[in-house]
This record gives sequence, C-alpha cells and structure tokens, in this order.
Amino acid sequence: MSVERSKILSALARVELPSGGDLVSNDFIRAVTIDGKSVRFVIEAPNPEIARKLAGIREAAETIVSQLSGVENVTAVVTAHDDKTPPPNLKIGGHPKPQDGPISVPGVDRILAIGSGKGGVGKTTFAINLATFHAKQGKKVLIFDADIGLGNIHIALRSKLNGSLVDVIEGRKQLSEIVIETEDGISIVSGGNGLDEILALDGDKTNTIIQAFAALENQFDIMIVDISAGADRSVLNFLSACHHPMVIGTSEPSSVADAYALIKLLKLGIGIKEIIFIPNRVQTKVDGKTLFDKMNAISTKFLGLSLNYIGSVSESADYTLAWNKGVAAVSLGQTSTCYHDFATLVDELDKLKADGIDNQLQFFNASQ
Repeated sequence: MSVERSKILSALARVELPSGGDLVSNDFIRAVTIDGKSVRFVIEAPNPEIARKLAGIREAAETIVSQLSGVENVTAVVTAHDDKTPPPNLKIGGHPKPQDGPISVPGVDRILAIGSGKGGVGKTTFAINLATFHAKQGKKVLIFDADIGLGNIHIALRSKLNGSLVDVIEGRKQLSEIVIETEDGISIVSGGNGLDEILALDGDKTNTIIQAFAALENQFDIMIVDISAGADRSVLNFLSACHHPMVIGTSEPSSVADAYALIKLLKLGIGIKEIIFIPNRVQTKVDGKTLFDKMNAISTKFLGLSLNYIGSVSESADYTLAWNKGVAAVSLGQTSTCYHDFATLVDELDKLKADGIDNQLQFFNASQ
C-alpha cells in the first residue's frame, strides 16, 4: 500500500531550516509524487543563494521520508524560485559566471531528449527510429544512451562497444574513444550494460558527463539523448540540458500517470516551459491525438503548461521484425506505417525553434 501524502508532509515538517521553521511551514515543498513505493518531491527555495545551502537539508528530507512505512525510494530535487537571476555557469575547475539568457549551442542543430515516467513504453525503440530517420536525411546523428549501466541501444543495433560512460566518469577513457558507429551511420555513446557496478548518478557525475560532450563539438548535426525511465536527478539534469525535452507514453493508465508526474517535475522542479508529449503504440492517429489531448488538458489545468504536439507513433509488427534483424523499423521501407509516422514527427520537429538552452549546463558548450 502506498504511503499517504499527508504522512510525507508530516515527516517533512520535522526537517528544520537553518533560518528557522521547517520545510512545510515555510512553503518549500512542491510536486509531491507518489509512485507505488517511490516518492519524489521538489524543495523550492526563495532564491538561488538559499538553495545552495540546502544540500544537507535535501539529504535529511530524503532520509526522513525513506523511514516511512511503504517507502523504498525517495528522490528530492532542490530548485530556486527566481525568474530574474540566471543560474551560474558551472565549469569544473572554474568560477561561477552569470549568463545572460539562453545559451546557443555551437556545432549542433538539435539536442533532443527522450524520457518517460515508466519503463516499457517503447522509449528506446522510438529513439533508435528517430535517429535513423534523421541519418537517412543525410544528418550526422549521435545517440547518447543515458541509462548508465543498463543501456541497450548498442545491443538492439548489434554493435560492439569500445567502452562506456562509466569509463569516462572514472577517467579510464576520453569520450571520443568510446563513440561507435552503426551500419546506418549513427554514432552511439553507450551508458554500458551488464557492468559490475551500476553508478548512481549524483549531481557531480551528471554534470561531468554533460560537460564531457564538449569534446565532440562540431561533429554532429543532431544529438538524441535516450534517458532512463523515471524522474531522478540525473533524468531532470539531462532533460534540462537539451533543446527539446520529449516525454513518451502510452494509453495505459499507469503510463499516463507516470508521464504526467515527469512533466510536473520538469515544469515545477526545474522550470522547463516547452515539453513535447509523444503518444506511442496507438492503434490509430485519432487515438494518438485523443491521448495527447487528454495529457495536454491535465497539464494545462494543473500546471498551466500547454504541451507541444508533433504527432504520434502507431503500433506495428514492423518494430518486432526490425528488432529481430538488429535494425530500425524505418529502415524496412518507405511503405511502412512507422516510416510515415517518423516522417511526420521529424517534419513537425523541424518547425520548432531551437533558440538555445536556458540552463547552466548544456551538451556541447565548451565555454562552461
């Protein structure tokens, strides 16, 4: 049985702030999400200066909630409510510097992030086909399989690894050394699979990964980040470091609920204002638009956020056939339903602006 929201708030009310009072009485708690035995919430400070002092408070909050009956996993994200002051530049080894508005990303047209509230909704298959379709248009495409320790894109495409992100994080290899290329001309950076140690990505490790991509600057037109399912801190960081965050989901009630939970964290937790929702595995285009309209209505009503619609992806036996062959379904021919689905998605995606990334960390930003 899931823990009650009231019990979570009662527990958080026992976490005292250095300035006096507690997290609840000072109205610091936002976006409490209960997903079975997992609990997620946002600690929103009045300004960035206070937020920087809350690392210990976040840990205390996670600990006290984890002690509640029925809770096994707890994730808290610290943010600051400040629309006027841009976040600092967080270059490793440098000093924080203010940034004036969104940062353009040199050498790459689009950075697309694909997340989902839960696993099993076809996120990785979607990422592979989106990347392959772009490659067939003559684009230089890089997929970053950001499910560290559980990455499987290289397995799906029958590609042999030269190493993984774990090697980069631990200093054994440079990022450029682990890039592999598929027969379709897609480059892959893998998070690794079957590793002895699956790294827990704290903020420092996530930032190190994001900054490491500066070494690949000017080598690709499109980068697609296939992010692990869920909504932990690494997921939020990766999504916020991209031009276009996408959330993919199906019509299953649990998928709808989890997709909304992720969208809620992106909006309230880190202030992302442009999110694409992709209905996946739908029977018809009408079903896809109906699912989008349902999600958009919920998001608009409760979050004040209108989602972007660029199309949907239909259920098709071609995906199983392609998986068995180790290729993307869009490679099976232009007469397939999936090919036309992704043609529409890419066409609509190209109409969206990519002005820059309004965040302190961006892939391919060597000036960090």
